[in-house]
Amino acid sequence: MFPRFPLNKNLVKKIVLALAVCAAALWIVARRDVPRAEAQAPPPDYKNFEGPQVHPLAITPDGMRLLAVNTPNNTLSVFYLSGGMLTLVKEIPVGLEPVSVAVRNEREAWVANWLSDSVSIVDLANGNVTQTIDVGDEPTDVLFAGQAREMAFVSVSGLNQVKVFDPNATSAAPQVINIGGKQPRSLTCDATGAQVFVSVFESGNQTTIVPVQQVRTGGGLPAPSPAMSTTLPRAPDTSLIVKRSGANWVDERGDGRWTQFIPYTLADVDVVAIDASGTAPVVSREVRGVGTLVGNSALDAASNRLYVVNTEAHNEVRFEPNVRGRFVSTRVSIISLGTNASVTPVDINPHINQSNPFGTDEERSNSLAIPADIARDASGTLYVAATGSNRVGVLDSSGAVQARINVGQGPTGLAVDNSRRRLYVLNRFDETLSIVDLSSRSVINNVSIGNNPEPQSVRNGRRFLYDASLSAHGDLACASCHANGHRDGIAWDLGDPQGTVQQVASGTIPGIPVSFVANFHPMKGPMTTQTLRGITGTEPLHWRGDRSSLAAFNPAFMSLLGGTRQLTADEMSAFQSFIQTLTYPPNPLENLDRTLPNPATGPNPTRGRQLFNNATLDAAVLTCNQCHSSSPGFKSGTAQVLIPAALLQEPQDFKVPQLRGLYQKVGLQRAPGEQLSGYGFTHDGSFDSLLSFLRSAVFTFNNDNDRLDVAQFVLSFDTGTAPAVGLQVTANAINKTSASVSDRINLLMSQAGVGNCDLIVRGTYGGVRRGFLYIGNGLFQPDRLSDTPVSAQTLLQAVDVNQELTFTGVPLGAGRRMGIDANGNGVLNGDEAARPNPIDDTRFFIQQQYADFLNRDPDPPGFQGWQDIMNNCATGSTQCDRIEISSDFFRSPEFQGRGYFIFRFYIASLGRNAFYKEFVPDLRRVSGFLDDTQLEAAKVAFVNDFVSRSEFKQKYDAITDPAAYVDAILNSAGVTLSQRQVLIDDLRAGRKSRAETLRAIMEAQEVYDKYYNTAFVVMQYFGYLRRDPDILYLNWIDTMNKTGDYRTMINGFINSLEYRQRFTQ
Repeated sequence: MFPRFPLNKNLVKKIVLALAVCAAALWIVARRDVPRAEAQAPPPDYKNFEGPQVHPLAITPDGMRLLAVNTPNNTLSVFYLSGGMLTLVKEIPVGLEPVSVAVRNEREAWVANWLSDSVSIVDLANGNVTQTIDVGDEPTDVLFAGQAREMAFVSVSGLNQVKVFDPNATSAAPQVINIGGKQPRSLTCDATGAQVFVSVFESGNQTTIVPVQQVRTGGGLPAPSPAMSTTLPRAPDTSLIVKRSGANWVDERGDGRWTQFIPYTLADVDVVAIDASGTAPVVSREVRGVGTLVGNSALDAASNRLYVVNTEAHNEVRFEPNVRGRFVSTRVSIISLGTNASVTPVDINPHINQSNPFGTDEERSNSLAIPADIARDASGTLYVAATGSNRVGVLDSSGAVQARINVGQGPTGLAVDNSRRRLYVLNRFDETLSIVDLSSRSVINNVSIGNNPEPQSVRNGRRFLYDASLSAHGDLACASCHANGHRDGIAWDLGDPQGTVQQVASGTIPGIPVSFVANFHPMKGPMTTQTLRGITGTEPLHWRGDRSSLAAFNPAFMSLLGGTRQLTADEMSAFQSFIQTLTYPPNPLENLDRTLPNPATGPNPTRGRQLFNNATLDAAVLTCNQCHSSSPGFKSGTAQVLIPAALLQEPQDFKVPQLRGLYQKVGLQRAPGEQLSGYGFTHDGSFDSLLSFLRSAVFTFNNDNDRLDVAQFVLSFDTGTAPAVGLQVTANAINKTSASVSDRINLLMSQAGVGNCDLIVRGTYGGVRRGFLYIGNGLFQPDRLSDTPVSAQTLLQAVDVNQELTFTGVPLGAGRRMGIDANGNGVLNGDEAARPNPIDDTRFFIQQQYADFLNRDPDPPGFQGWQDIMNNCATGSTQCDRIEISSDFFRSPEFQGRGYFIFRFYIASLGRNAFYKEFVPDLRRVSGFLDDTQLEAAKVAFVNDFVSRSEFKQKYDAITDPAAYVDAILNSAGVTLSQRQVLIDDLRAGRKSRAETLRAIMEAQEVYDKYYNTAFVVMQYFGYLRRDPDILYLNWIDTMNKTGDYRTMINGFINSLEYRQRFTQ
């Protein structure tokens, strides 16, 4: 055993010199009695970033389409809804790792791309990205809100910011709202858009760390419970986790002696309320005490309560036996948003009997683990997606669980369809959508989201990270702390006073006449949760290097999760294969070309790298790079060696840790004031900054400037993924000649040229969806084998309105699959057989007539009747073909009494056509299965609202005389009515209001006849193309007025490329 001795500087130098000679030596961890399993390497072109889905589903305002992000495929899937059934019609390429989608209107959606650090603006009609906005590190959600004006809120989790964009002027600089917490993730708002709520994911739980030196000063650690085994040697001194209680910091016994050592408080901001009622949103409230990891929320406006899903960690409790199967609680916290906000946490697993450490099958079958999303239906019922349980919990307004619905694997997103009484559930692990009947609370169908490029190594092994059924009570999994394969931002003391000493041996160190054996005491003290990203190739694992491989963690399925068994050899092999795919995102502190910033003043990572690699800063003998291997190339920052405690000036031996991702640990300062995090750097998080760590006596820096330079280099440490991966630019008709576009494209080509990424182009080229792969020398390979390569300039010249192209850097080796051969079968995308267009199917065509003209699902008798007509229509007949059926929907009493009713108010009273974006919501007001009384009430409400709109008021409010008012409307409509005087008299006598008078004119036969053909034409654009008419619509009106040839017109629309592309790529 390595002797414990007083630290002597000369001896330290000798030992360090010896270690320098053998810096490449690996310490072999003693094997445990665990089945050995070899991990299968994933396909070389697939990198799994395990992006955190936040709001992956959205329904368009017209209720006719469901949008779903397909995270592994980097696409947005568009489904048509009818009767609650789903038909996939488009898979639109967006950025890398899309995690949320928000719908602005029937035509436009915004997608947050977590890895690309961007938002894609998608034209749903054309199925293309029209603009890409760079927003900053790791955007997670998008929300449209605002009362005084429309605003787009984007949560940028990596920057701890919410950015507010003007969706009508996206090139303008956004307003930046700084959030007092780490990883603001989810957004929601009230119905008016006046209040926006931000959930802060890694908010903490009012725990922090007392460093080991201060623990000694405070009298030492509390006595362990259970008592330490008498067979164990003295436990090492360690730090201590304490929790805020009132004005004190207390240990698990409630002892507040530690308060004297902690000068700060913790922000613990869980939810931030933003006042969006004005033109410049401001933070109006910060809510604390909600949970440790805080997820999505849903608002009940009637009761002014916000429901927030979260988990609460119990890391203040020491030792693994004491938290076995019970270290995290799953909750919905109810925030009452009164003058003084109050928080009521509700455990959504009250059935669990924590006194039984082994749990039962019944408990596991009813538990809800890892809550991801929450939604509320019109009745006030709440639905919670439990990713770790493959269930959706049904809760009442008090948070009590009423039912549980088994869905697909790994549910992460919910969308409530109140009109159809359906709930759509996105299941991330099997990439499906479950359709739930809310009346029976059962799944009626599962459909694929779309193409899934994940290899079997990802699909087969992912469940073991999230699967809570492997725990004692069915409420815990590895991902309870390793969220999305990452970390929870806190420390845990998972020692075992009844455990055994673990010996980790090495060969003899040259120059030292003793062999080194690390004797790892089971009471190891607090350790911060480490990420699972990129750990393959850094073995041995854990802070102490006490696990030889992932397989060595298998006992934790029983000792920590409390499960009844360990994983089998095959299961562990699958789990290892999955973990092997987890990949770090790029470091946002690097330059986009993978170089380091080199500022003239302030901390300089370029100079820091030189010091790190070349200066003997460790006891004036070793360079940092000798143990924390970083170069040549882009290494992980660990030489995979253990260092004796004496050299580290620590109570225990530790492994040299990797250095990737340290930029995310910033947030603690040991100074008065609120801190974002209770944990900082090193194994227990006790160093508040790298500067503090580098001031340790073992280091021999000349000054703090050198320390700051090295610290900045470590914060900027390359993650193994180049910053060009995910980087995008969309060229459109407005910006295609700008320097910003050409500079970004040139940067991406250069990065592809040096092997930091592949470069692909996706979008509309020559009127067709196309893909291209950069092959060097300024050329791009098209997705058709017969096409010759084209230059970037050729691509940009083809860009026009509705012909946008998006250039994207993708992981090295993935470009062919992601750009030109999606299924990897060797046949390029453009050479594959065309996928059938759903609109060619009779049922789907008729469904779309209902959707496009009547804004509702088919009624069963009518639906079947139209199918019978079409299916029995003789070839060549003009009485029952698609053209005639389409015209019948326009001429139907339902459309004439609703859609055309709405249309006439605009054109006759305002003197202009309705715009698509205003017509659709107005039509929605009078659509659906309404009886006569309900329809009349809806029409009255619409007319009253119409006359109160600013445009109408500006035109008519100054006209107070009844005769002048009637004549002004008639003049605008361009008609003469025989009942003019009756209308005037009724208005003057008060028998009719101004709104009722307007309606009487709009319903007059003269107005109906005058604008019939105009409405017929305009509705072709509104219904079929989902947009405003272009100038050619005047030609169609002229044709209709002269010849009445509606068949030629309808034929032109329903067979147009623009219409058919609504339903296919």
